[in-house]
Amino acid sequence: MRVVTWNIQHLEVYQTDGDGSALLSSALSELAPDVLLLQEVDHLHERTGSIDQTALISGLLEATDSQFIPTPPSAGNYGIAAVSRLPVQEWRHWGLRGSPVGMWLTFMINGTPERFYCADHERAMMTLRIDNGWLVANMHASFVPGWAHLMVWHAARWARAEARRTGTRLLFCGDLNLTSRLWLRMCGLRSVTDEATFPAWAPTKHIDHLCVEASDKAVVSHASVHQFGISDHRAVVIEID
Repeated sequence: MRVVTWNIQHLEVYQTDGDGSALLSSALSELAPDVLLLQEVDHLHERTGSIDQTALISGLLEATDSQFIPTPPSAGNYGIAAVSRLPVQEWRHWGLRGSPVGMWLTFMINGTPERFYCADHERAMMTLRIDNGWLVANMHASFVPGWAHLMVWHAARWARAEARRTGTRLLFCGDLNLTSRLWLRMCGLRSVTDEATFPAWAPTKHIDHLCVEASDKAVVSHASVHQFGISDHRAVVIEID
């Protein structure tokens, strides 16, 4: 099974001479995922032309199933999504409370770094039970240190319980906004990739993860990260038995 996690940053284009549609089509062709897990997805959002980005990507991949979860639910136009070429037997999702405090963050605006105060918001985790015996979880954790750790701990506990309920193996993925492999171990998880993913143009942090349970002896035959001129995150690819 070929699985990709990618924070697409609402398909923000950083390649100044690139066409967004062509870059996306090329990226999806190169990634060729069976299951694609997305974070920072726009859904009928004015800033991205009121496009359903989940449906767009699903159509380009000729996927059999997809789902978008808004975060926060009240807004409904931004969140996480999953797209699958493999039959999905069951979808589930859980709400995760955002941090009560925000942070000053730096964003690239027209090639120039600018700082903004960003409030956190409600998050979510989604799971899709694939008919091959895997339960795949997708989430985008808080950017606030400490709160991200607690959020991942709770989400991992729920996902592991869901794997027990369904008799499946767990693949826990997403932009977890933490670099500590020790903390992932404390959450009962083992990251199966180790390359830096953020920021995409000169990555120094490994915050986008694909994890199995710590006790799972899963064999990963391929792992890589990819930059496409879209998003401030690199996409992460694995092939797992």
